[in-house]
Amino acid sequence: SIYRALLDKCSYAYVTKHDTVVNADTYFPNLDEDPAWEVCNEEDGGVTPEGVAFKFVTYKHV
Repeated sequence: SIYRALLDKCSYAYVTKHDTVVNADTYFPNLDEDPAWEVCNEEDGGVTPEGVAFKFVTYKHV
């Protein structure tokens, strides 16, 4: 994917994670499963008006 191709050029990744499942044709790589990335910050984002919980996660490329 285009995301995977460009991740090696990044020092940080700022990701919004939402607690829902959607049908999509493109997916961002799961940085939690990639040993080249570590979480350096995580903040609760709250809940959308539709009831979907979300959070903001910052990853550092190590």
